[in-house]
Amino acid sequence: MAKHGGKRVGSGRRKGSRNRATKLREEAAKVAAAHAAEGGVMPLDFMLTMLRDPKAKKRDKQWAAKEAAPYVHPRLSSVDTKQKGPPVIERVTYVLPAPSKVVALPAPRPKAV
Repeated sequence: MAKHGGKRVGSGRRKGSRNRATKLREEAAKVAAAHAAEGGVMPLDFMLTMLRDPKAKKRDKQWAAKEAAPYVHPRLSSVDTKQKGPPVIERVTYVLPAPSKVVALPAPRPKAV
């Protein structure tokens, strides 16, 4: 009877093998690079040209701006604010000008016994 489940020698996907989506994406990148090398227009260049065209409709310019923005202005990522080690406390000393008038404070009260 054959073993079921568990790790077996030679089973599973081979290391370095690519799935269908990866192969399609790499092929599309090669085609785009070849097109650009021939002097063709890349999608981002097309959108930026549309943005700068004074005859383009406002609706088309808005679409181009929305689609081109992620390539031109990346989103801000969150920043980790955790500090390693003990908190740093800086001592700040203020030098105040001398008072023009001296004020006498009342004498302290004696403690009751």
